[in-house]
Amino acid sequence: MQNRQYDKNQPSQHRPELLAPAGSFSAAYHAFQAGADAVYFGLKEFSARKGAQNFTMEEVARLKGFAESREKRIYAALNTVIREEELQAVASSLYDLEALAVDGVIIQDLGVLYLLRRWFPGLPIHASTQMAVHNAEGVETLKALGVKRIILARELSREELKHIRASHPDVELEVFIHGALCYSVSGLCLASGILLGRSGNRGECAQICRSWFTAESPLASTPGPPGAVPLSSAESPLIAAAHLPNSTETNPTASSFFMAGKSLEGYFFSCKDLALGEEVLALRSMGIDAFKIEGRLKSPEWVAAVTAYYRGILDAHSPDPESHLERACWIFSRSLTRGYVASSSLEIPKVQPHPTNEGSFKKKGTVSPGFPGILDPRFPGHRGIPLGKVLEVEGNYFLLKPSKGLSVRDGLQFFRPLSSLRMEAIPFGIEKIHPAIQGEEASKRATKRGKPILTCKAGQPVWIKAPHPPPRGSEIFLISTHADTLPEAPGNLPRKRIPLEVSVVVSPVTGDSSQPIQGTLPKEAVLTIIVNVVNISTAPPETLLTWKGTIPVEEARSGLGVEEVFSRYLSPPGDSFFQVTRVSVTLNIPVLPNTKKGKPAPPAGKQEMPVPPATKIELPPSRAKQEIPAGSESGSPSPSIFIPPSKLKEIRREVYREAEEAWMRRKEAYIQGILQPRRETTPYEYSKEGWKIQSPPSLDCSPCKDSYTGLPIRSLPSRDRLYPSHSGIPFVTDRDLQERSSSMESAPEPWVSEFPSAPAGFTEPGGALFLPLAPVLFTPDPYWAQIEGLIRTHLEEKPSSFVYLGLNNIGHLTFARRFFHEERVRFFVDYGLYMANRFALRVVKDLIPRLDFYFPWIEEGKLLEKPSHSSASPSVDQPTSPSARPGDFQAIPAGVWGKFRPPLFVGRACVYRSLPGSGSCSACPFPLVLRQGNRTFILRSERVGGSCLNFLFTSPPSPYGSRPYPVPPPE
Repeated sequence: MQNRQYDKNQPSQHRPELLAPAGSFSAAYHAFQAGADAVYFGLKEFSARKGAQNFTMEEVARLKGFAESREKRIYAALNTVIREEELQAVASSLYDLEALAVDGVIIQDLGVLYLLRRWFPGLPIHASTQMAVHNAEGVETLKALGVKRIILARELSREELKHIRASHPDVELEVFIHGALCYSVSGLCLASGILLGRSGNRGECAQICRSWFTAESPLASTPGPPGAVPLSSAESPLIAAAHLPNSTETNPTASSFFMAGKSLEGYFFSCKDLALGEEVLALRSMGIDAFKIEGRLKSPEWVAAVTAYYRGILDAHSPDPESHLERACWIFSRSLTRGYVASSSLEIPKVQPHPTNEGSFKKKGTVSPGFPGILDPRFPGHRGIPLGKVLEVEGNYFLLKPSKGLSVRDGLQFFRPLSSLRMEAIPFGIEKIHPAIQGEEASKRATKRGKPILTCKAGQPVWIKAPHPPPRGSEIFLISTHADTLPEAPGNLPRKRIPLEVSVVVSPVTGDSSQPIQGTLPKEAVLTIIVNVVNISTAPPETLLTWKGTIPVEEARSGLGVEEVFSRYLSPPGDSFFQVTRVSVTLNIPVLPNTKKGKPAPPAGKQEMPVPPATKIELPPSRAKQEIPAGSESGSPSPSIFIPPSKLKEIRREVYREAEEAWMRRKEAYIQGILQPRRETTPYEYSKEGWKIQSPPSLDCSPCKDSYTGLPIRSLPSRDRLYPSHSGIPFVTDRDLQERSSSMESAPEPWVSEFPSAPAGFTEPGGALFLPLAPVLFTPDPYWAQIEGLIRTHLEEKPSSFVYLGLNNIGHLTFARRFFHEERVRFFVDYGLYMANRFALRVVKDLIPRLDFYFPWIEEGKLLEKPSHSSASPSVDQPTSPSARPGDFQAIPAGVWGKFRPPLFVGRACVYRSLPGSGSCSACPFPLVLRQGNRTFILRSERVGGSCLNFLFTSPPSPYGSRPYPVPPPE
């Protein structure tokens, strides 16, 4: 990609890519039909949306063929954490995706990044939002590692996006513009995995953020700021100024409806749905390369509607793009928000998909502290679009003057309060519709309802029969219509096939095949067919198969050229996954004069005939069973020889059967080569331009000791002892830096005392300063400056000590470069960088010098087995059965993990500021006690890198995540 000269004062003239979700083949097809430039999809495995229908490789081939025929692009999402035992299956999937020339692979795991860079360089790499890239340092690290496109975190403001774009004009940036929002920064949500064993980092999220909690008073041991009162107190602004679920403004007089003095129930972490709308035009001017719609779990109808909405905005060709948004909203929509880009709720002209309580929408809305427009604590699900209020109720009927036409069996719903904040939806289907009889005619009739009708128009007063009629005054919402369904995608779309080049050589049975034999035409000849694969990583094209056999030859009978004969009869069968892109023919037998009608016979020697690209060729039609003699096409080139078509068809079946077998053998051998341990030179070389991969990383994990101290792994500290923060936040916060908390003074004494000797050049062992870096830093420069100043001051004041930096985000690798030449600064991989397979560890350990130990993927609850030989995976010092294999896992008793509690959520949207009637930050009641069933949680707020973040912790000690592994020493 060429460097764009970024000028913040000049709008970008490039056309950004509109990228739509494809949870199914039908969704992909209709997204393209609605104007998407590209779609992204998941496979049956390794997809962050495991609940979607997802794709088989056969469907990927069909999708790629269709996309190429429309000049569109497709991206495969392998955006989950990959376990050690899954590496073979991942490599197999990447092999197939590269063969199908997929336009890019979206990844989360660093081990997959290594596989792509080293073994599948033909596949462009897109860094998923699951990698939590949210600042320029994260972009710099991934750009240096060969990532083509980076999907930025959803939590970035407009100014932060602008800064990243200006800092890195030479890499593609992608942002989300529509769809569901997660409360926690993507990739840092551990709630579902730790609490339920269903990791969001494995595509199995249980959506705990969409469930309700009970909030109680702040922790007695940790009072809030001056002026703070218990959340359940009648003096709390949350109680005094709360309002009914469907109210559009704050109403202090509604306190009679509240449960004053009791706990508050709400969906405190449920985000509204993102809908940037015309904000995308500002992002286009900023130079953002791709606009992404979230929604692989959504229906094809929803995908098509949202895609058409943004196509209309971007191309300015739709007179009423809001009509598409309206359709999407009644198919599925929560409350809408402009997100962190503008941090305000969205009121769509004419549509008004939900009531708001934040006032009118500000197109250039300023960002308020805590982003109060992000969360909706009242209701977490589908709202639909408002139709109007119930005017009257009689029995099972209610009177409504709908703002949109309705039909029998359409889906409606209304809401009723469950508490002072939380509400529930009551959905129902329309059973009957009667026109309302009004005026003088109504007084003359016994009923106010006319005869039943199937449909009604917008604005027409009607009586609607429902199983559970809503109370008078209730707002009615449309949530589905019976006419929403789109047709399935056609079944005869072109399939992408693996391109092959075929070389054909016809030689005499005996004699020197290098020279044609002079004289009469032989009755038999040797046919050699060489099949080459053209789009694999190796260059030049690799020979897949060489087939050789004897064929009968006769004098030419028709006007078909010999190369045309071979192209026709040696093309792959219709069910083959191969496609021939070129056929070259070499005749090493005499070419007789052609007396048939047609062009002169070609001379002896090599001939080539190009064939149209694979994606431009439809599936070959079925051929007649009888043999068709050559010469049936008038005006065709004259042949030099005649080979019976039946023989060529037989050869074709045999050749492609063997080619498919050879393909599978090559694939298996290639994957085994990937997984086979290798010992090579250092793979990453750092220069001013960044990291460059030299060769595949080495792996030597034979020692079960720390590479620096020489201690057995059991002597390394558990994570809670490594940084026992009094604030409860397990990494360095702004307050820690300002107050120099005791957590930062030295390593835990039991560990320090176990050092067998002082490090080289040190006068005496002096302990260590442990600094686990914050995984979220939206404004990192002041934080980095304070950390660097602290490190250098500590090293100067304590010459016998050293510092350990804990890496929790991909951007930390760029910051770590500042200390590559400082021997007293050492590193460890903290829980925020998920080390779940050997290749992920290999990437980090070869990028970072003096990387002494790492913490494994915290959600798994398993550790890697001790290696049985030197090429095995990283391990801990524990007993290993004789049958253990490299990469085996073994469950570890919960007591071994210590008392470390990682944050379940790390959120930028403030829960307190998002509650109706909340006060200013000075009245913040945090920390709070939240309860859900028999579980108790602590919700804290802390300033990190200048941003106030919310952290949710389990109250009892978590059984997960604190024992580190040693990192093998460099070779």
